[in-house]
Amino acid sequence: MSITSALEGAGPGMLLATIAGLLALSTLAAVAPRSRANPAGFSLALSALACVGVFMLGVGVLASGTPVVASAGDVLGFALIDVRYDTLAALFLVALGVAGAASSVFGIGYQGHGTTGIDRTTAAYPVFLASLALVFGADDAFAFLFA
Repeated sequence: MSITSALEGAGPGMLLATIAGLLALSTLAAVAPRSRANPAGFSLALSALACVGVFMLGVGVLASGTPVVASAGDVLGFALIDVRYDTLAALFLVALGVAGAASSVFGIGYQGHGTTGIDRTTAAYPVFLASLALVFGADDAFAFLFA
């Protein structure tokens, strides 16, 4: 994965990797059986942290005015996924961060009243958040269709 930006250091790259990792862990935690190590709201807490990261990425791009460009994957010398978060995409990232964090925090309390079994529909929520973030920054048609 290559990330270029005029923002300071490896900040945007680490933030994008952290967001992706938190959403992946959130999806895995959603399909794992409930236990003391994996309580009912753990998956949504990870999603809330990822949304805070999305918010911080959006604010960072808005504050600097410099786009964050990233690409992942490589097939025959071509990147599979290209994303570019400019100021317009940053506005949507800020909105996604606020709405996603609020929804995740609400869901933590809501999920505490549910059943103790595995709720496979909960795994769709972090995938939905990731796809929205990818749609906002899709730099080519394949990334948009993948999202």
